[in-house]
Amino acid sequence: MSLHDDYDGPTRTSEGRVFGVRTLSRAASTSIARRSPVHDLLESDVFVYTAVNESINGGAHDTITGFLAGGAVNDVMDFLAINPKLHVEGALTGGAKVAADSIAWVYSGTNAFVYIDDTSSALSTSSGSLMEIALAGVQHGLSASNFKA
Repeated sequence: MSLHDDYDGPTRTSEGRVFGVRTLSRAASTSIARRSPVHDLLESDVFVYTAVNESINGGAHDTITGFLAGGAVNDVMDFLAINPKLHVEGALTGGAKVAADSIAWVYSGTNAFVYIDDTSSALSTSSGSLMEIALAGVQHGLSASNFKA
């Protein structure tokens, strides 16, 4: 996973330092953050994932704090390299399964959980075959514009 930043380039740190408004906490103790708090409010970030195993469903998933959705500035999660057949399914409700080859999300409490199913079968959100990314503090506002698939 990488963070594309047209302003100042990504900053990778294993110390968990925070340089801006948004941070990514990785299961492997790596954090990615911006350097400019002012830029964070004006430009979107693009979080690029290249493999499902970069954020496994369950306890070892990534958590992005400060992800912007539903406002004037929207961050983007790019999954193009994972599966060219992926499409955005949207928000799931009431125990619905994630459709095959799709991106879906669930709002739970004060967070959103994004699921990527790159298999040919619909899967429960508890399936270990799904990619899972937590968006801390995102309670609404996600749409297809937040995803590249």
